[in-house]
Formats: sequence, structure tokens, C-alpha cells
Amino acid sequence: MATKNKAYILIFLDLSIKATSLYNWALFFVRNAYTGLLKDKPTENEAKVLNIINSNLSDLNASRLNSRKQKLLKYRASGNNEKYKKLKSKRFRYFKFDKSNSYLGYNFLDGLFKFIDDPLYRSLPIHTAQRVLKVLGENYKGFFKSLRDYEKNPSKYSGRPKMPYYKKGLSTIYFSNKSCVIKDGYLQFPGTKEKFFIGKIGNEIKKLIKVEVKVTEDGFKILLTFDDEKEIVTCEPNDKYLGIDEGVENIVTISNNIGLRPIIVKNDIIKGLNQYTNKRIAELQSCFVSKDKKLLKKDEYATKQIRAIRRYRDNVFNHYFYCLANRIIDYCKRQEIKTICYGHNNSIKTNVNLGKVNNQTFVLIPFARLRQILSLKCIENGIVFVCTEESYTSKASFLDRDNIPVYKKSKKENSKKDSKEDSSESEDFTFSGKRVKRGLYKAGDGSLINADVNGSCNIIRKAVGEVFTLSTDYLLNPEK
Repeated sequence: MATKNKAYILIFLDLSIKATSLYNWALFFVRNAYTGLLKDKPTENEAKVLNIINSNLSDLNASRLNSRKQKLLKYRASGNNEKYKKLKSKRFRYFKFDKSNSYLGYNFLDGLFKFIDDPLYRSLPIHTAQRVLKVLGENYKGFFKSLRDYEKNPSKYSGRPKMPYYKKGLSTIYFSNKSCVIKDGYLQFPGTKEKFFIGKIGNEIKKLIKVEVKVTEDGFKILLTFDDEKEIVTCEPNDKYLGIDEGVENIVTISNNIGLRPIIVKNDIIKGLNQYTNKRIAELQSCFVSKDKKLLKKDEYATKQIRAIRRYRDNVFNHYFYCLANRIIDYCKRQEIKTICYGHNNSIKTNVNLGKVNNQTFVLIPFARLRQILSLKCIENGIVFVCTEESYTSKASFLDRDNIPVYKKSKKENSKKDSKEDSSESEDFTFSGKRVKRGLYKAGDGSLINADVNGSCNIIRKAVGEVFTLSTDYLLNPEK
């Protein structure tokens, strides 16, 4: 749900600015502590951070140890043996800061900022501030994990992973269920008496998990996560599989291995909406020119009408994708299909160059959103969702059962000097068939099959292996 309430916008704006400031302040500590220990003569900022840490480290550990002892005494006095035994069994770990322990993790930062009573940390609700530090910790964990993987498999990356950057603009605000309360259909945020009406859902929610406030172009969006207390459906996969190939002309092409005709879902609605919104936004943008008669960039203007058009497009996309995902799930339940194989390449939109018209259509289709919605629907309905990379699934011949290799970047592609060279020349694979024209694939024996159906069938083969035991004649006439 979105809000344009002025009182709440001012509250969220203040908290969002503080969250960004805290993230950058914590990142400042992490980066300078990490690099400062490696130098004989640290810079002024590094020396400042090292001094704060070293001057408070021993007292911080003593305070933590004393707090642990007080909790143990409290649990023993109250007769809470369960919590007493649980805390007693945990080994107390002192915070260490030296060349072998130079990275400041979430626990270290949280303890340090509490101990020194950092003003930025204290300016936010405690759980909101802790969530900001956890996000930073998760970003650094991802960085270190990518760095280790890069050393082993550099061909998987377009370049060496870089440390997290400082944030610009506003940040998402996180509230725990201890900070926010829902009562009589109203959502109460910490630090304010203002109440936010959330309608009937407020009476239906049984257990609130968390609240997120995300920044939008014209306000803030409030996202509620709650536990509906329904049991998660679990099932064992059977020998029935569904393959999905995403695309521009056909938003999804659905094939199976149980003898049912493939289904092709045309992309007319999404393409038409993109064409309309792009045309309308371009007309509105043409009204904004600088003093030297040049069109202003995207970030240099913002009108209520442009923001409304973008919001309308996003809402239609979400509605369409939810309807499409529900149809796919219903189809699987009727046919007792327990596994969906979804083909996707992570870098499919990176440096894409399909021409001005095709780029505009392709890049603006949020395939990741469709994939996310479908995967969540699969979890709700006990269907296994397998997302696999789809390299060469369109080139290999399904009818001839061609071997489907995995695409690997060449040394030329990883080199900046040769980045413009055609990567297709680096891999030398031969296939039995070929695409003769748009939407039509010709197998080695001359049989014709829809190109997207060929790709979706190969996605199943690539994800789970050879599971097609029936005659493939049913694949030659897809439903549209």
C-alpha cells in the first residue's frame, strides 16, 4: 500500500535519511578499519576509526561479559531454567581487532555503537538501526563470497567484485513486529502518535512479522509481512515436468513431457503498454529542455503526470504477472505436475543491443518480477521451482537430442580491450538444426518445430536431464 499522507511522508523521510546516514557511517568504519590495519602510516580517517575502536575495545568486552552475568543471575532468580541453560551453553566470544580480525561484522558494529552511544545509531528505533547494520553485513558477506568465487572462476564475472559503495539518496526503512503494532485496523509506528489505517487486512492479520517502508517516485510504499499460520505444502517430485521459456514476442512458452500440447502466451499486452507509456512519457519529457535547448536527463525533472504513468505501468505489470502465475499453477495442479523448470540468464539485459525499438521493449519487461512471483506461488502450492541458465537452449535441436553445453565467457570478453569482439566466435559448437526464420526451428531431419517450444523443451532437458519418454508429435502444434 502506498501513502501520500503528509505527516507520514515527513516521518518516513526523516527516518530514511537517518538510515542512509547510519549505513554510510558504519561503512566508513568498516572500510577504514579494514585498510588502516594494513598500513604503517594510516590516513587521518583511518587513524580516527582505529583510535575509537582500540580505546573502547577492552571496556566493550568487559561490559558485554558483565551483561551476560547479569542475565544469568536474572534467569536463575526468576526460575527460567530453559533460558538459563541456553545462555550458559553459549560460549562467550571476545571481540578481537587485529590484522587477522580486521573486518567489523554486524555484532561488532552493533555492540560498539551501543557502547559509545553513537548519535546516528540512537536516532533510529533500535530494531531499525540493527537492520541497517545487518544489511551492510549481508552486503559484505556477498562481496567476500563473490571474491572467493572470482579467484576460482573469473569467467563467471564481468570484472573483479568491488567493495560495497556508500549509499546515495533514501534508504528502505525496516520495522520489526516489536516496533510496530496493529490494532483495530490501524498500524502504529514507533516514535509517533499518528496511526495509519490499513483497512480490513488489519483485522485479518494474525501475526505480524515485519514492516518495510520503501521509497517510490511520489511517496513511500508500506509492505507488511505476516504469518498466515497455514501449513507449508510439501510434496515429492514425480516424473511430470513443465518447461518455461521467457521472451519478448511470447512472454512465456510452456512445454511438458506428459503428451499435452505446448502453450504459447503472446506478449501483446505488455508490449502495447510499454509502447503507450514510452510514447506518452516522451511527449511529456519533450516539454523539459535546458537553457541550451537540450533535453534534460531523467533525474533532472519529475512531474506528477510522469510519475503517475510509471506507477500505472508497474501496477499493470504486477497484476498481469500474478494472473499469469496463477494460471500456470492451476494448470500444474490439474495435470499433477510437481516440477517447473524456468530458463533464465542472469546477465541477459547487460549491455543488450537489439536496436532502439527492441531495446525499449525488452529491457522494460521485468522478467525478474515474473520469476519471483512464480517461485513464491510454487512454494505456496508445494511445487518444485528449478531456475536454470538457458545458454544454447535455442540453438540446440530438441528433436535430435543435441547435447546442450554451458556458455563460458572467453578471455577476450573478460579483457577490456577486446570487449567489443563477438563472443560467439569463442565457442565452437555444432548443432543438428537451426532457426530458419523468426519463430520456426528446423531439425536435422527436416522436421519443423516452434523455436520457443524447442527452447522450453531444452530447458527441461538442461534442468533435469532426459525425461521425454513419449512421442514428441504433440509438440509440433502449440496452443496460442
